[in-house]
Amino acid sequence: MLSRNGLTTMGPGGARCQPVSVTDRAAPALEPLVGTQFATLAAEPMETWSSVTADLPLEFYRELARYAGVHVWSEKDDTFCANTSYVCLRANSPGPRAILVSRRCDPWDAITEGSLGRGSGKLIRDFEHGETVTRRWQ
Repeated sequence: MLSRNGLTTMGPGGARCQPVSVTDRAAPALEPLVGTQFATLAAEPMETWSSVTADLPLEFYRELARYAGVHVWSEKDDTFCANTSYVCLRANSPGPRAILVSRRCDPWDAITEGSLGRGSGKLIRDFEHGETVTRRWQ
């Protein structure tokens, strides 16, 4: 599934923050943090759900979401938030973005209240690095 979609490595693409590690010794460790007694990948069953801690590429999480039937809003590695009425995207690099909504909608600029079209399944826009937009739909 993952290699079919171009994902060829498992693990972070470069240093992003302090290494993630699991300190709960009762959690089943799936992958050790090299040179330590801690794990970077662990899964622990809870009562009605499972807790997973991992430091994996963002592409992996998108493919995992698709596999689980979860809607993927964006193909870029941007800061993104969404709820039932609004989406907010902060571009981590310049260039075009397509926010993929799960149904046809009438998008609006959440600040100016200006219409951005009717019956669209995508919210498309060219971004500058660091630019943030908030959109709503009905």
